[in-house]
Amino acid sequence: EAYLKELPSDKEVFVIRTKSLWQDWVKVNNLLGSPKDVAIPDSINEGKVVNTQDKLPVRSNLSNEGRESLCKLLRNEYILYIDLLNRAVNLSD
Repeated sequence: EAYLKELPSDKEVFVIRTKSLWQDWVKVNNLLGSPKDVAIPDSINEGKVVNTQDKLPVRSNLSNEGRESLCKLLRNEYILYIDLLNRAVNLSD
């Protein structure tokens, strides 16, 4: 939070999202002047699969009140996340 507040508004921000890791990685490298695309791993062991959200064994047992409390506690984090996404040069398309 402190870092984002201290970051001047005229500075470029690049964001690499987990769900779009390799596409974002290539785009950021190209924006930074890479003469060619970076190599993307071919196998799972090399990092092709980065989001296993469908296979998580934990299920939510939060009550509605618990969910509301959690959302209130994370409100500032949501705002910072959205600010980062909005400032991200590589996501402006």
